[in-house]
Amino acid sequence: MIEKGQLLQAHKSLMELETTRDDLLLQLHRTTSERIDSKHPVNHYFMSVMEISDKLAKHLWFVLQRALNVVQSDPTQLVTVLRVIEREEKSDKKALDREKQTGFLPPGRPKQWRKKCFDTLEKATADRFE
Repeated sequence: MIEKGQLLQAHKSLMELETTRDDLLLQLHRTTSERIDSKHPVNHYFMSVMEISDKLAKHLWFVLQRALNVVQSDPTQLVTVLRVIEREEKSDKKALDREKQTGFLPPGRPKQWRKKCFDTLEKATADRFE
């Protein structure tokens, strides 16, 4: 889906997988005293979720690096990228709120894609006008 430019659908699927993983890990966190590290079977099973997230992020940053061109040629693509980033910002907030209540923070959270978005746009703009 990412390669085909179906970013919203790809992100929706990714969020569903992350939610499933995070719910399972939260239940483990609540019911067991063992530490849930990256080698835990649940984390190992969902390892590809992190890889997909990284792949999506790379695609978003690529589009944002070309934002000044994309806004003229395909503004909907830029809007889509920003919508995905905003969704991730909400997921970060939800995860941090849950951490305050339960002491559990899912792997890879907070992603801080909004900060990365602004950093990428700032660098792309600076590079363009140098």
